[in-house]
Amino acid sequence: MEALISKVEGDSTLMFLVAMAVVILLFIVLVVVVSAMRVKSYKDRFINAQIDNHAKQKQIDTLQERVEALNIQNAKDAQELAHFGQTKEKLEKSEKHLADVQNQRNELAKLQSQTQANLQNYKEMYTQLQEEHASMVKRYDEMQDDINKLRVNNARLLMKLETEAQFSSVLQQRKVKGDTK
Repeated sequence: MEALISKVEGDSTLMFLVAMAVVILLFIVLVVVVSAMRVKSYKDRFINAQIDNHAKQKQIDTLQERVEALNIQNAKDAQELAHFGQTKEKLEKSEKHLADVQNQRNELAKLQSQTQANLQNYKEMYTQLQEEHASMVKRYDEMQDDINKLRVNNARLLMKLETEAQFSSVLQQRKVKGDTK
């Protein structure tokens, strides 16, 4: 190899050719390195584009699902809107019924207050009547005691009267017998 180097150093054309070959070789290496760098950057861009495309596809799928859900909800809302008139009529009927029920409730509340007032009056009357009854029972018992005492007295007096009547009839009979003798 030293022989080759010394031969190239001696000949200027060969040196020129070697220099040219080295320059061409360096150019080729430079082109290969630049191409490899470009290939790597394009590969990275391609991978990034694939990742972005995959993320965008997921987002598109999510958005499509949302659109479908919104379409379903829109159809439900349209159906509810179609039934809105019926619902409005039902609501009006319910409001009228509620007003009637409230009126009835108010009337019943008035009736209840009147009934409670009457009940209170009747309770007071009942309490008074119970007190009167208790006093009447007491008075009746007292009168019964008095009647019993009077009966006993009457019975005694009758017995005394009968005894005296018998005694006086015995006396009269004796007198009559004594007059007849």
